[in-house]
Amino acid sequence: MRFTRLLLDVGKKYSNARVLLGTESGATKKEIHSAYLKMAKEYHPDRAQTVDSAETEAKFQEIGEAYQLLIGKSDPNLGNRVTRIF
Repeated sequence: MRFTRLLLDVGKKYSNARVLLGTESGATKKEIHSAYLKMAKEYHPDRAQTVDSAETEAKFQEIGEAYQLLIGKSDPNLGNRVTRIF
């Protein structure tokens, strides 16, 4: 039961990361990287032309965390397991 809950939480994070970067479930690392670069340029605190810099920085950080999760750098084994399931 505990493992199932953990897996569902990780699955939600993985799905949210894909939605945030705008990638499909079967996206390659190259496609994920390309989507990350596009979003990072748009929300980078030094380049974004918004009034609320704190919100921009938070969004930029979310994008970085999503990228790390999707390419498996946050936990390489976790990324592989989640990719097979979702």
